[in-house]
Amino acid sequence: MLNKITKIQTDYTYDVEYDNTGYTVVCEENLIEAYLEWSVFDEDGELVAETAPKLNNEIIAFIIQNT
Repeated sequence: MLNKITKIQTDYTYDVEYDNTGYTVVCEENLIEAYLEWSVFDEDGELVAETAPKLNNEIIAFIIQNT
């Protein structure tokens, strides 16, 4: 039997200031299924996608363009 390690997921956490407001963004990169999942949280820990979907997408685009 061979020993084996397979990396299946990497998580990135970003502290973001966007339009003078702080956000925490978590990006889960699944290497097996080849997808990224983004979660943007406001200062109260609430998901921005639920309250302001357009802002959520703007913040994700900002991170992608600047990292």
